[in-house]
Amino acid sequence: MQKYLLLFIISLLYGNSYAASSNEIILFDKCYSTPEFNNYEAYKSSQKNGGNEFYFDEWNIKIDLRKNKITLATKYSDDAVAAFKKKLNQDVQQFDVQNFSILSSTSGIVVVNLTMGFSYILNTKTGKLEISRYTKDGKKKDLDTMQCKVS
Repeated sequence: MQKYLLLFIISLLYGNSYAASSNEIILFDKCYSTPEFNNYEAYKSSQKNGGNEFYFDEWNIKIDLRKNKITLATKYSDDAVAAFKKKLNQDVQQFDVQNFSILSSTSGIVVVNLTMGFSYILNTKTGKLEISRYTKDGKKKDLDTMQCKVS
C-alpha cells in the first residue's frame, strides 16, 4: 500500500511540474503587417516615418490560457500622445493596458473579440495574427494580417 501511495505522490509532483512548465502564457511581440513587410524593423520604421502620427513604441499581446484572457499592452510614442491629445482635446496616457476574455481556443488557435466589433485570431504555433472587424450589419471585414514573434 505504501508503494502505491509513494507512486501516487510522485505522479502528482511530476504532473504539477509539467503543468507549471507548459506554455500557458504566450507572448506575441514584434508584429508586422504581411505581405507588405518582411520584418518588424521595416514595419515600425514605415509607421514612424510614413506619416502615421499614432504609431507606438511598443505593442504586444500576452495570452494567458490558464486565466482564459489576453492582455494588450501598448506604449505610444511621444508624438502619438501629442497627436491623440490634439485630436481628442484631452489628456491621453502613454501606456495603455487592456484585458479581454478568450472567446475560444484550441491547441494552436486563440480567438478574442475586442471592443467596437474588432476580433483577433491568433495562431500560437506560427505567430500569425488576423485582425478583423464586424460591421453594424454583422458583416466581417478583414483589416490586417500580421506576423509576430512568439515566445
